[in-house]
Amino acid sequence: MKEKILIVDDDSTIRSLIKITLTGAGYDVYEAEDGLEALSNLRKNKFDLIMLDVNMPNLDGISCAAKVQSEADYSINQKTPIVMLTVESDDEMKQRGKRAGVRAWITKPFLPDILINVVQKFL
Repeated sequence: MKEKILIVDDDSTIRSLIKITLTGAGYDVYEAEDGLEALSNLRKNKFDLIMLDVNMPNLDGISCAAKVQSEADYSINQKTPIVMLTVESDDEMKQRGKRAGVRAWITKPFLPDILINVVQKFL
């Protein structure tokens, strides 16, 4: 069975690039355009990895990660890796992410091989 990855980014072009990269590597990829849509997906489906952007409308990535980690009604456990894929590279932002449960941080623009390597590390 293929591992399921939820990618959450408000930029449809970025979502498409990530999806092409990860489906090409053999993963099932699901998409959400913001944190609220991600939470809706997480109530219905179990994912093996969640990939979030920081800056999104309605609910940003760090707040989404914190909410997922703190509430029991999402189909996630504490071992489900959360990865940030964002233009943000500020150390303070990374620390906020870490406190929210983020396990890795990839800065855009990204190389497909780096993305795949990070995913493989956690799956």
